[in-house]
Amino acid sequence: MKYTGLLYLMGPAKGPGLLLHSKEHLYGCYDLLELFSTYRSLLRQRFGLLAPGKYSVRGRYGNMFSQEVDFEVVDVTEDEKEVYELLDTAYALWLKDPFDSTRQEFRQIVNQFPNSVYAEKAMREIAPKSELLQRYPNSGYNEQGLRTLTGKLSKDDKTVFLQQVIADHPGTRSARFAEQMLKWGQ
Repeated sequence: MKYTGLLYLMGPAKGPGLLLHSKEHLYGCYDLLELFSTYRSLLRQRFGLLAPGKYSVRGRYGNMFSQEVDFEVVDVTEDEKEVYELLDTAYALWLKDPFDSTRQEFRQIVNQFPNSVYAEKAMREIAPKSELLQRYPNSGYNEQGLRTLTGKLSKDDKTVFLQQVIADHPGTRSARFAEQMLKWGQ
């Protein structure tokens, strides 16, 4: 078997399984920023930080592989370094006391650096799922958020809600997640 590079297992190792039929697609999203946070220190200890350079990633489902997606890791700007340090501090505090004391740290990141790649991550820790959906409709975190928001809805209400997400946020990850949930009756 040809070596294809280091394997990062980002998705669930076990699960109920999913059968895709010919021409069906599965849409998923994995946050590679997890490789850049000390609060996920086990992942960092095992693999280290991704050095600046060009990389490829692909999904694996059983014995099948997705298409490769190329991306580039670049050196961060001074602002992003500052935000990263604030996020690191917030998560360190959160590990000690996951209550109100850390909300201020995460809120500072969102307010002071709203366009940072880390602002969405901070917002996830402090905001209701509906606010994250509205502010960051292209967030990969919204897959679980949609499941939470629709979890106790009737089938009809869930359908209406998901159709509204698709209408309000066309072409986004949230719309793709909503389409997939409608298709599979989730």
